[in-house]
Amino acid sequence: MQLISYERKLPKRVIRFWVYYTSLVFTIILLCTLTFIILSFALNWNKYISYSFLTILFFTSVSFPIELLHVKKIKYSIFSYNYSEKIIEIEYGWWFFKSYKIIPISNIYSSDIYQGPILKKFNLYNLKLITMANTHEIEGLDLQDAKKIQDKLQNIER
Repeated sequence: MQLISYERKLPKRVIRFWVYYTSLVFTIILLCTLTFIILSFALNWNKYISYSFLTILFFTSVSFPIELLHVKKIKYSIFSYNYSEKIIEIEYGWWFFKSYKIIPISNIYSSDIYQGPILKKFNLYNLKLITMANTHEIEGLDLQDAKKIQDKLQNIER
């Protein structure tokens, strides 16, 4: 079932951003886990603590390639968005966790375009749409696309 009539996809370089970000997070987790494993053996901590860190290391090492495959092959193809005069549609997820968000433009109180240091490296931006109840985000847009959506929001009569 597809709710979005005309899909707008993110730029292809968002895949490189996701791979870079995922690699950075997993590297930090691995370094912290390895540090605790070394400390646990060097300082003769309880053996259950050492085994716990070894288990975390194992699961992190196994899940990293799976996450990279997910980011490279699946995540890009399952995320799309669209906007019209009255609504903004966001579609993401797959299998059991498919999600369609339809946000009426009249309910959006604020929108923010921002760029963190990693997004800046790939010249991408996030668009945050704030309603009374929730905050919705479209991650990895070009600046022109984010500005188009934000301009459309500003030009709507309230």
